[in-house]
This record gives sequence, structure tokens and C-alpha cells, in this order.
Amino acid sequence: MRNSIAGRYFVLFSALVVFCFFSGIASAADSIKIGYVDMQKLIDQSDEAKKVRSTLESLKASKEKDLGKMITTAKKLEEDLKKQINILSDDAKKTKVDELEKMDRDIRRFVSDSEAELAKKQREMENSILTELVGIIQKLGQEGDYTLILPSTVILYSSKGIDITDTVMKKYNETKAK
Repeated sequence: MRNSIAGRYFVLFSALVVFCFFSGIASAADSIKIGYVDMQKLIDQSDEAKKVRSTLESLKASKEKDLGKMITTAKKLEEDLKKQINILSDDAKKTKVDELEKMDRDIRRFVSDSEAELAKKQREMENSILTELVGIIQKLGQEGDYTLILPSTVILYSSKGIDITDTVMKKYNETKAK
């Protein structure tokens, strides 16, 4: 997920760099103001991201509790079947085995569905954070007269002086605190 987002930004910002170069902006080096942002750091360390992780952990704990109950029920049914195997009729045995197999399928489906639900919620929450961050970065770029703000994933080298990640995080945390 993060790699595809980074890929999209790489293409977007690469195109922007080429555009700037060919439009003559790059030749006016004294008026160029460039910054970069570590998007991964913002997604991982912002206050909102911490809330998202907490929400996801709570949901995961709830799913694990439900799964534990399902497994306990299945184990009890299996133990009952083992205890009664010699006294049950063939039809009753078949019914219990079918019920146990159904529970096993239900458990597997529950695990699969839960993992998909958690992954979907994480993507939705990260995309929401990312959308808000992009808006803040654009606003900061306009207010600070930046020519270009790049994601750190496309930069091979730069001085720390043009890293605006902490400024973006501060503004983002302030907007979320309101």
C-alpha cells in the first residue's frame, strides 16, 4: 500500500520537476525554494496516526476475542464428539462431524474476513491522513513561496535545511487538535 502511494508521488513529482525544468523555472536558481517531506514519518508519527493505530488495535483485539470464543466452542464440540464417539449412532456421528467441519470453515472465513476488514480500515484511515497531509503541504508551499516540495522517497541527497517534515507535522497535529 505504501509503496503504491510512494510510486504515485514519485511519478507526480518527477513530472513536476521536468515541467519546472522545461518551463524555465529551473534556470532562475536564485528564486527557487525547494523543500522535502518524509511522508512515511508523517503517516507513522503524527498524533492522528497514533489514534488510528489505537483504533485498529482495539478492533483487532475485539476480533481476536471473538475468534477465541469460536475456537473454544469448536474444541468443546470436538471433545464432546471424542467422548461420545462409541455411544453415538452413525447418523449422530455424521451430524457432529458435519457441525465440526462447518465450524472450522466458519473460523477460517472469520479470520479471512477479519484480516480483510482490518486491512481495509487501515488503508482508508491512511488515505484520509494522506489526503489531509497533501492539503497542508500544498498550503504550506503556497504560504512559504516554495517552488517545489518533494517526498523524501525521490531524493538521493539533500541538506537537512530543506526538510520541512517537522513543520508539516506540527501544522497537521494543530489542525487535528482543533
